[in-house]
Amino acid sequence: MSRMRELSREESSVQSATGARARVKFMRVLRLWIAVISLCFGFFSADLVAESVESPLAVGATASPTLLLDFDYVPGEVLVRFDRAVSEEDAIRRIRQAGASAARRSGRHGLFVATTLRDDESMLGLMGALTGVPGVRYSEANYIGEGGSVPNDPLFSSQWHLEQPSDSDIDASGAWDIWDGYRDVTIAVLESGTRFDHPELNSQVWVNPNEIPGNFVDDDLNGYVDDWRGWDFVGIEDNDPSDDHYHGTLVTGVALATVGNAFQVAGVSLGARYVPVKILDSSGSGTSLDLIEALEYVADLNQIQLVNLSIGNYPQTTGISEALEYASIRTTLIGCAGNGGPGTADIRYPGAHPSVVSVGWTESDDSLSPDSSNGSTVDLSAPGSSIKTVSAFPPFGATDSTTSGGCSLAVPVVVGVSSLIHAYCPGIPRYQLEKYLRESAVDLGPSGWDSGFGWGRINAHGALLAFFEEFIGCYGFEDDGFFGWSFVEQ
Repeated sequence: MSRMRELSREESSVQSATGARARVKFMRVLRLWIAVISLCFGFFSADLVAESVESPLAVGATASPTLLLDFDYVPGEVLVRFDRAVSEEDAIRRIRQAGASAARRSGRHGLFVATTLRDDESMLGLMGALTGVPGVRYSEANYIGEGGSVPNDPLFSSQWHLEQPSDSDIDASGAWDIWDGYRDVTIAVLESGTRFDHPELNSQVWVNPNEIPGNFVDDDLNGYVDDWRGWDFVGIEDNDPSDDHYHGTLVTGVALATVGNAFQVAGVSLGARYVPVKILDSSGSGTSLDLIEALEYVADLNQIQLVNLSIGNYPQTTGISEALEYASIRTTLIGCAGNGGPGTADIRYPGAHPSVVSVGWTESDDSLSPDSSNGSTVDLSAPGSSIKTVSAFPPFGATDSTTSGGCSLAVPVVVGVSSLIHAYCPGIPRYQLEKYLRESAVDLGPSGWDSGFGWGRINAHGALLAFFEEFIGCYGFEDDGFFGWSFVEQ
């Protein structure tokens, strides 16, 4: 399985077996053309079509079956989205009639997982058979994205991204000095989970007010039994989103480590809570199915102000795009521009999607990291090189920490700053929030927006000052079961 070349310059050394990968890709392309010709013209027998190798694919319900050869996928699985009006029984029957060996529902929004043989031709055949089936909106492969691995660098004596003499930081102490936010802010962290036993992170874990822990009942009727502190979407789903990797713990620490407790490090946020949502496994990989389900889950909770997406290398698919758009209606999504260097931000999902605030990353001298992805989708940049965060593994000593780098560490910086504003108005719309982040950002590249820094490097103190210049108040409302906030400005 290919790994995401993400998170730090050290990872650029993972370039071995390039020739072998190129040969595999060539063979996939060759087999793809054979599959397409066989399906279109019936040149080959069913027995021959059944013999092939694995490759990823994606297709819309009204398009011809297509394979995305640059992405890994779960062999033999096809995601099928039906109109909500189609019953579960009818949807499974139609999928089986199209040739799937099995099908099951996933979530509450018409998404199903169909199973077929693991080869290209079988998956193409099922996708083609589903094209035009009544009620099918799209079908596509269950792709695999990654959170990446974070290498450990020598520990720094201070968290430079918060405060440093050269002022290449976010001016966190200045923001904290004027901050007196008084409303709860809840952040969903879609990651490899969290360490519930970590002294820096355990007191901020969100507790579902509509769920009774341990009674084995879906009290809030959202389809997830006992999701009283988040959910694990990986493998056999359960209500224990514990981190069996480390990426999620490090990312969560940047935004949410307790401030002022004389222990390890300080997070950017003050007083925010977080929902750990596990979508990455013990190797740091996750499927598009898990990402789609998680986005729909946090949106339906109707309690989330911000979503941290320190993930990447997912393809642009209908399923992922629809899930991002759905979640963005009820929360603000902040994600990675990527770590692929120049010209790669526009192809790295979910960060490249228009509904996501896309973040690049800077060095301690305010230069853009050579590994930071750039492109037309970059919105902002934030410190991401050699970021000191919580320790990932026990024992958790008072002076332990981990220094890591990459886009995944820059995203929670922006999430943390955003939470300081959300504390005054939890429902501030994304465009208004982004306005304050943009107007207060330190313009480091060519004047105005550019494809590397976006609108500039984020500044927490400046963002709060820009917000206070216009903010008058915020009031809550309820509309058709959805509770939200209205923002009042001068």
